[in-house]
Amino acid sequence: MKRYEMTESIPPVPNLMNKILPTANEATSAIIKQGLHSDAMPSIPEMGYLWSPLANAITDMWINDQTPKAALDRARNIIDEQIKFQE
Repeated sequence: MKRYEMTESIPPVPNLMNKILPTANEATSAIIKQGLHSDAMPSIPEMGYLWSPLANAITDMWINDQTPKAALDRARNIIDEQIKFQE
């Protein structure tokens, strides 16, 4: 709880999130409510094959005005290529 008070970094611990929720601002409240219904993602190096292409897809849509389909198709192709190189 002390870390949250110092940094406003939401702890990924349900009982602490519930303590913060009653006094949280709108953005923090939304993140906590979603976090209480989420699942942790695997922490394995192979997840990097997904995160980088998907982050680039978001940039392509947001900044480069690509359509979601075009950006995600490109990301899927990159992910597929990276997986093939590992086989």
